[in-house]
Formats: sequence, structure tokens, C-alpha cells
Amino acid sequence: MSFQAPITISEALSSIRERRLLLPAIQREFVWEAWQVEWLFDSLLQGYPIGSFLFWEVRDNQSKNDFQYYEFLRTYRERFLIHNEPFATAGHYDFDAVLDGQQRLTALYIGLLGTYAYRMPRTWWENNEHALPTRRRCARHAGARWPHIIRQASQRCSRRYPCREIRPTFTFRGLTP
Repeated sequence: MSFQAPITISEALSSIRERRLLLPAIQREFVWEAWQVEWLFDSLLQGYPIGSFLFWEVRDNQSKNDFQYYEFLRTYRERFLIHNEPFATAGHYDFDAVLDGQQRLTALYIGLLGTYAYRMPRTWWENNEHALPTRRRCARHAGARWPHIIRQASQRCSRRYPCREIRPTFTFRGLTP
């Protein structure tokens, strides 16, 4: 096994969207709480490494047909939308199965492109917007509300991008700074 060149968050999210990254059946469901997702983004914005990922290159038809694979969550609603959808890989092009890093990749996908809903304090467990308001964490939505925070985060992450918007193109870093 060898280390591969780092990929950007944008490339990882594209791979998830295009189903070039899938989850094998051995993976647990997404279990991170809201504060863990926020800490992941905080680490990224401060330039801290978020660790490495372990992928299994699935290239042969036997591995595609003999094992069950799942898509990443795109919409998370605590207690109500928590299960990954099964994905039929028969006839599907080659892909990578995520063996380590599923929680981080799911958090990135939900945080930048998806939605995350968790129960408000002192409300009943009901599947509605009052009890579980849908949160969109994408920087595009936050920019109008907190432009100074977006500007500061953009300046810390990369000077290549305009300060008005954070784009999901940070580079995954290994365990060394």
C-alpha cells in the first residue's frame, strides 16, 4: 500500500456526487453530532491536518457483485434520515470504497453541499421543521449573514480565492503539518 497524492475537498465531494466513492457494508452509519462537524470545519479553517483516508480500489466485477455498497448521506435528519441508501454496483464503473474516513467525508459533504437537521432543545421528537430545523452549513449561505467571518476564514485558508466566498478546495493533508 502506498500513499497517494493529496486530493482537494472539491475532488472528494465530486467523487462522492459521481459515486466514485462509495461505502462498503462494513462501515457504520454516520454518527457524528453537530459539534463534531463544526470542529472538523474549524480545524480546516485553522489549517490543521484532518488525517489521512484509506480507500479500497474496487476494479474487478467479482468485488462489485459479491459485496454490498452504500451511497454517502446527502441529507441528515437526526433519528429520521440516518440510513445510507444501498447502491447497486453491477455494471457500475470502477470506484473506491472508503475504509477509513467515512465520518469526516460525510461531514464535509453534508456541511458543504447537503443538509443537517438535529433536534432543538426542549422540543418533541417530531419530523418537522419546528423540532428539527434544517441547517445548511455551506459558506455561500453564511456569507450574507456573517461576511467578516467568511472573509477571515477565506484569508486563512488560501490567498488564491476571493475573500467573499469559501470554496470547498482545501487540500487534504496527511498526519504531518
